[in-house]
Amino acid sequence: MRTSKLNLVTFASLGLLFFGSYSNQAIALENNLSLITSKASVKGNASGHKDSHGKNAQVVESGSYHLEFSTDKKTDGTHLDLYLQKGKNHEAVPNAKVTAKIQMAGGKEKSIPMKYDAKGKHYTALIADKLSGHYEVKIAADIAGQKAEGGFSFQQ
Repeated sequence: MRTSKLNLVTFASLGLLFFGSYSNQAIALENNLSLITSKASVKGNASGHKDSHGKNAQVVESGSYHLEFSTDKKTDGTHLDLYLQKGKNHEAVPNAKVTAKIQMAGGKEKSIPMKYDAKGKHYTALIADKLSGHYEVKIAADIAGQKAEGGFSFQQ
């Protein structure tokens, strides 16, 4: 009798350990999948997509908006270009309030408003910072109360 009770307790304990381990792995997998999904929706696609001017651009779809982000290093700093477009035809959206929140290579953050260039049909800003390194950029656009957001990065 004593042996069967010991076997039952051992079996139950091993079962609990197995299911506890399995449960933790399932939770970890679920958390990783949600992290990957959220990064995919925020990070953009730096796969060599060409923007409207032939430059390599990172692309993010945010609701019904299409964001194309590219940079161009010049002597006066780094020019940021954002094509904010809507619909299947990717029509330019000229009336948005666009801000770029930038994690600079040196670690400090800057918030820079982006101005609309009617001739180029895109938003632009300049980072005068010339530090080499990795930059993270979060774009927030307000289009008559609708929000479009995207996360991008670049190396300088």
